[in-house]
Amino acid sequence: ADLSTESTAGALQLTLSGPAVDGEAVLFVSGLDTGMLEARAACNEEFPLGIDIIFATATGTVSCLPRTTIVRWTQA
Repeated sequence: ADLSTESTAGALQLTLSGPAVDGEAVLFVSGLDTGMLEARAACNEEFPLGIDIIFATATGTVSCLPRTTIVRWTQA
């Protein structure tokens, strides 16, 4: 996956909110299937069970989304 805080063609725009986010944050991710995000949302309905996501790129950029992070997405 490619990660950015700026819009890139073909990337998903993830709008993040929740306990660890001050207001909202936006992350652009390319190479991510929305089906995975839908499955994560379904699994995270039974807190404290759920799925944490760790994105890592070949260049060393890392972004972690704990199960308590609410993720909304649109195509950028």
